[in-house]
Order: sequence, then structure tokens, then C-alpha cells
Amino acid sequence: MLIQDRKTFEQTIDAIREAGSFGWDTEFIQDRTYWPRLCLVQVSTSDRVAAIDPFEVGDLSPLWDVVTDPEILVILHAGAQDLQIAYDASSRVAQNVFDTQIAASFAGYGDSISYAGLLAREMGVRLSKKETMTDWSRRPLTDAQLAYALDDVRHLLPVHDRLTHKLDELGRLAWIDEEHRAYGDDRTFQRDPRRAWERLSKRRSLDRKALAVLREVAAWREETAATQNVPRNRILSDDVLVEVARRAPGKPRQLAAIRNLHEGVQRRYGADIISAVERGLQVPDQERPEPARLRSEDPARARLVDLMDQLVQIRARETGVGRTVLATRLDLDRAAAIHYGENSGGDLPPILRGWREELVGRDLRRLLDGELRLGVDPVARVPRVLSGDAAG
Repeated sequence: MLIQDRKTFEQTIDAIREAGSFGWDTEFIQDRTYWPRLCLVQVSTSDRVAAIDPFEVGDLSPLWDVVTDPEILVILHAGAQDLQIAYDASSRVAQNVFDTQIAASFAGYGDSISYAGLLAREMGVRLSKKETMTDWSRRPLTDAQLAYALDDVRHLLPVHDRLTHKLDELGRLAWIDEEHRAYGDDRTFQRDPRRAWERLSKRRSLDRKALAVLREVAAWREETAATQNVPRNRILSDDVLVEVARRAPGKPRQLAAIRNLHEGVQRRYGADIISAVERGLQVPDQERPEPARLRSEDPARARLVDLMDQLVQIRARETGVGRTVLATRLDLDRAAAIHYGENSGGDLPPILRGWREELVGRDLRRLLDGELRLGVDPVARVPRVLSGDAAG
């Protein structure tokens, strides 16, 4: 069903409230804009599946009300972008979310299984991929496009029920609650221009002085792109942004020395870029950003992290939990530094907190203390944890 009138839209919202839970997905485009352009909203309950046309329906406030209602369960798959759209529209976070991709990572389906992959393996359902590259802003929608969109929510409630049952039997429902907390935190979705620099991977090559400049120029780019509703890279590419921070030019004409900084951009934004650079240079030393934590370059530490990673992989294989869900190599490097008293600042890495600590974090500490050994199962021919007696 395609909803294009206000009355049917409101009736559908009432049905969601009565049901107390619903499946949700969105179709949007963002290749030509800063803000995602919402083109279609799909919802499902136990007795209906519908697509809402926001171009025809208009104000979607009632939808955002049910998405952010703590009494209504929102079921989605890899839902961060959908929830970002809801937050941008309402300035509220969803408090009651079940993400089937996160749940699947605890049920033996790997780190980030696709929705199609999950349905195929869990329910034997095969989804069509013909409309993957659809321009959802064009109207009218074809029957094939509508069927494809509805399939994205048609099975969300049944797969939720199956995953919940599996995780309950495994005693892992509390883990899901812990993972979903980020969705209920405003900081996850707030668009803070002054944190835009943190998304740039090449910032790692910059010192603190250059990072202060990068923070200012990246914030200016973010605000400009948002105001003009154009992609960030249409203002300045990431590479150019980092190079501006590295060189810290003092005059607009000096921007010409930076490769790929086009003349038109220099003419239009040169003065603004130089002003942002100057603001960065004026930041006192004690207020400059700290460089991102990097993995240790010590070869001995790298071998130690390799050993820790083997334990993580063993535990991931034994439990069916996604390997990268447990820990990244940077997490392991930080855990080793903290364990040996080399770094006590900042938050503990996830591997040393909550359910991850129970599952593998404590054994990592034992490994680092020399109390636990890894070996090979001669029958299965795979690495395994050896007991203290066997290790002796």
C-alpha cells in the first residue's frame, strides 16, 4: 500500500500506536545535498505493510512522535541513518529500538550482515536486488519499486521475534540493550560543526597546532555546506581541507599553491578560509586538540596485540559473536597500555567494559599476566585457549 493522503497516513500512525511496535525503514538520497532528502518511509505492523510518500503527505511530525515514543518499539536493520533523519527532523532520539543487524551479530551471523543476507539465512526469504540503484525522488513509483521498498520492512517483526528468542536462550538480551544505548544518546546524532574534523582520517598526520586550524576550517566547511545544502566536498574536499590546515596560509593568494583547490573556490571562499585559519592559529596551546590515539608502532607491542587478537577470534568463533563487534586492534592496543600502566587517561575501551569484559576482557587480562596460554586443537586444527594445567 502506498499512502499519499493525510487521512490514511494518520490512520496508519494510530495503528502503530495501538500495535505498540513497528518495523521501519526509509529511502533517501544525499549525493547532491548536505541534508538527506527523505523520499519514502516504509512501516509495518503485524497486520499491515505500507509506504508513506512524504512528498504528498506533508508534515511527518506524527511519525517522528511514534519513532521517539519510549513506549513504542522501533524495529529496523542497520538503522543509524534512519534514526539520524528522525533526529534531524524532531531533535529527539528514539528510546526503544531493536536493530536486527546488531542482534544478528550476537546470534552467530557475523559483524554486519545485510538485511537480505539475514532474511535468507534466518527465514529462507530471498529479496530482489533490482531496485538497488533507484532514484527514489522520481515519481510516479513503479510497482517493482514499491514492492522492493515494502520488502524492506515486511519481515522485520518476524525476524525480530526469532532473534529475540535465540538471544534469550543464549542469555544475551542484556547485551543488546547495552549496544542500543548509543541510539538513545543525543550525542550520537548531534551535528556539531566543531567536531567535524574528527571524521577526517588524514588528520593523523597533523600536529596539535595544525589540528587547531583543521578544527576551525572543518567547522566553517560544515556550517557552509549545511546552510547552502550542498555536499561538504563541493565546498572543499577532505584532502584540501587537511592540506590547508598543514600549510596554514595567511593570505587568500597563498591558497593557489594547494593542488585541487579550484580557482572558483578561492574566489568565492578565500577570505572565509583564511579567517578560519587565523582563528585556529590563535587557539592557545593548552586548548589545541589532542591527536587521535594511534596503535603503538612498537613491533613488540604489535606482536602482543596479534596474540590478544587471536584470543578475541577464538572467543568470537566459540560464541558466534561478530569478531569486530568484540574489539578492534586499536581497542586491544589501548587495553594492553592500560593493563601495563602506560595509559590511564580517557574512557576504558569497550573490551574492558560490560558484557565484553565478561566474555573476553577478563581472559585478556589473564593472558597479559601470563596466566593463560593459547594453543592448537590437534583434532579441529584451530587455535584454542589452554587451561592453566595444560599450559604448565
